[in-house]
Amino acid sequence: MDVIMDMKSTSVASLTNVRLFEWRGTVRDLIKLGMAVTFLRLHLHLRHIAMEWFIWTQIVFLKNQISKWKAELAFMLLRKYSR
Repeated sequence: MDVIMDMKSTSVASLTNVRLFEWRGTVRDLIKLGMAVTFLRLHLHLRHIAMEWFIWTQIVFLKNQISKWKAELAFMLLRKYSR
């Protein structure tokens, strides 16, 4: 039950691979026990949350990449104009 409550209250920003796999494992366990979990998936919007998490991680990655490129460009320009 704790995992189900965690699904409901977790924000996308705090979602991790570990949590996603834990949630998936819980849903699989419920299916094995014969519970109809379609209502659970729809209610908790697991796919929507997973997609938002994926998009959020990509945005973070791209922001970091852009920062890295800006630093590299600044260094190259500094070298070029300091000669």
